[in-house]
Amino acid sequence: MKKVKENKTVFALAMAVLWSITFGIAMNNWTIGICMGICFAIAFGLFGSEEDEKKDNEEDK
Repeated sequence: MKKVKENKTVFALAMAVLWSITFGIAMNNWTIGICMGICFAIAFGLFGSEEDEKKDNEEDK
C-alpha cells in the first residue's frame, strides 16, 4: 500500500512542475504560474487529508 502512496505523490509533484511551467510561460508571469501549478497539484492529490493518512496507517498495521 505504501508504494501506491509514493506513486501518487510523485504523480502530483510531476503535475505541479508541468502546470507551473505551462502557466508560467502562457501568462508570462512565473509567480502566477507556480501558484496555479500548486493548485493543480492539490487537485491531483499532492496534499492528502489527515483522514486519508490515518486510514493508510491503520491499513499498514
